[in-house]
Amino acid sequence: MIPKFGTVPNFTRAKILTVTGLLASALLVGQTTTSTILGDVTDSQNAVVNDALVTVKSAATGALREVKTGDTGSYRVYPLNRAHTR
Repeated sequence: MIPKFGTVPNFTRAKILTVTGLLASALLVGQTTTSTILGDVTDSQNAVVNDALVTVKSAATGALREVKTGDTGSYRVYPLNRAHTR
């Protein structure tokens, strides 16, 4: 049975609004204005280097961000403004 126009039950309206909201929020996630740089530091023998200093420089502003690698040699620099970095 197909309901008449304008007689959609409130429960169905709620489901439609929920799905629409979820789709809209998924689209907004792709519109972030920050980025992340992550990686691992290893030596010439492919051994991890912990406590290494990693520096990221913004080509647009010259601002520097520094982080140290963890026990596994991994680092993560965030949040970064979307711009060219070195």
